[in-house]
Amino acid sequence: MKILNSRYFDLQNCFKNETTPKRRVECFELELIHFGTGCACIGKEVHRHTKNLMLFRKPGQDSFTIGNFKCTLIWFEVEDAELYVELCQMPSFAVVSNDTANKFLHLQASIEGQGALKTASDCT
Repeated sequence: MKILNSRYFDLQNCFKNETTPKRRVECFELELIHFGTGCACIGKEVHRHTKNLMLFRKPGQDSFTIGNFKCTLIWFEVEDAELYVELCQMPSFAVVSNDTANKFLHLQASIEGQGALKTASDCT
């Protein structure tokens, strides 16, 4: 597995409107929603933004988001063929516990090399 990038994302700082452009996903993306007023669309699935909503996008999926949101993202590639197939079969949406959200934030902070986000409550 190769980590490509990670970052905190606030839609209001990146786009003028409340809908992100539809795009084709190029690598695996793990995204934790901290706040949102709309919904995330992955393929034909749509899920309302809720705190601690985890999105898991796979290469080749189409995706866009409606409404303002704040999230933390990790992008990665997988070279192992078996793991790649298994990951592609995982669900695109899951609501995770505060404990899991905090572990994800610590992972993202270690990737970034900084401890800017300490807990899930820091992101609201």
